[in-house]
Amino acid sequence: MPPPRSALIARTLGKLLAGLLPLCLALLPAGATAAPPLTEAEAYAIGVEAYTYAYPMVVMEVSRQITTNVAQPDGVKLRAPVNQFTHASTYPDAHFKDVVRPNADTLYSFLWFDVGSEPLVISLPDTAGRYFVVPIMDQWTDDLAHARRTRAGSSAASRPTAPRTSPTCAGCSSS
Repeated sequence: MPPPRSALIARTLGKLLAGLLPLCLALLPAGATAAPPLTEAEAYAIGVEAYTYAYPMVVMEVSRQITTNVAQPDGVKLRAPVNQFTHASTYPDAHFKDVVRPNADTLYSFLWFDVGSEPLVISLPDTAGRYFVVPIMDQWTDDLAHARRTRAGSSAASRPTAPRTSPTCAGCSSS
């Protein structure tokens, strides 16, 4: 039986913080002196800010690990390897928990993509006027760009993605 999701989140957050600590210490200037001790209220406020900032990333990373840990796309469970789409063929039921509050009338498709080594081109078919949205989100679930049906139509198109260092996504409308 796999560990509970909360255990995965805690372990991932611990790894993230453990990895950041040496980096933060390395950035301290030589001869830096220790800051005065924090009050309990200051430490609590810092902890709340760190949790608020890191929690979405941790949840997304756990979601990525769960949904990409398969050899081939699975449309029933909506799981697929990195850089491969998976498409649902039925509407989500009450047991579907991969999306918080999923729409009961929406067929979902998922793609976790990695553009660390090269861009990825997402080709979209002509939807014959049907509504669609393809959001491209970062680890904080911020909508970086999106492809969608517009008033001009819904003909087939390709949407290139680029590494996060790129200020825009050519062919996509920025949010």
